[in-house]
Amino acid sequence: MADTAKLRKSRSASADLGANEELAVWSSLCDGLCQFKRQIDVAEKHIVKANKVHAKLQNRAVTENKGISSGTKDKLINLYEQCCSGIDSEKDAVGSVLETLGILIGLRAATESGADKPIDRRKKRKLDEKPKPAFTPIKKAKGVEETPPEKVIANGHKVCVPMEPPAGQSSSSQEWMLGVVVNWLPDKGKYAVEDAEADEVTGQRKQFLYPSSTVIPILSLREAARRVPFPKDHEVLALYPNTSCFYRARVVVSPPKPGSDYIVRFEDDNEVDRPVNPPLVLDLPKNMKSSR
Repeated sequence: MADTAKLRKSRSASADLGANEELAVWSSLCDGLCQFKRQIDVAEKHIVKANKVHAKLQNRAVTENKGISSGTKDKLINLYEQCCSGIDSEKDAVGSVLETLGILIGLRAATESGADKPIDRRKKRKLDEKPKPAFTPIKKAKGVEETPPEKVIANGHKVCVPMEPPAGQSSSSQEWMLGVVVNWLPDKGKYAVEDAEADEVTGQRKQFLYPSSTVIPILSLREAARRVPFPKDHEVLALYPNTSCFYRARVVVSPPKPGSDYIVRFEDDNEVDRPVNPPLVLDLPKNMKSSR
């Protein structure tokens, strides 16, 4: 990717800032592992309860030759749903831990390579909060040129947006960045989106306004697992590993099973195949398909 027009660079102001950031990410990783352990404990309780019901039913079938009552069926269904929900929560927790671990590895590699050496790509930062999983209905905005979406993306949700705010309602930018929705502004018909990484000078995360047509929501792990996988050779927009930048890529291998990574090949990346988590592989925007 080093041959593309402009690549986002790391904006770490100093070695001390990098060390502090590593410490913050390490702390976040520890919190994530604790959350993962709690999710395992919760899921385990539901599984134990379900197994106890199974044992009782088996004993009753042997000793009393009775079938399953409707009440017991409802209880089992409820337990199964709780087990599935617990497993999904475990998957989300694992995904969050792996994402944070990737960030920490990237920061450590950047530190060991020397703070004064230029880094071709921006390191992907972990957001302060986990993205909201749902969309919130909104009322139709009045007096705006941009047609409001039927459902507004929830505040705090991760999104993919053009690296520079588009002048009009669409953009043919080949470089996109990871952001987080701050708010939907119905009077402007646009989203306020915050950069996923703080500015190296001010230490603040910049905010930009984007029309809904240029804001792509990032799916949760569960939603991505339910999505029909992109086939081989399909053009996508994917997050380059350990960065906060999305680039055009082509699918080499689709996930063999739900939750598995895509293998993609980024443009101008020396024909290297790289794994990317399913939520971070997006269908290529229509305006980019026609901008070859």
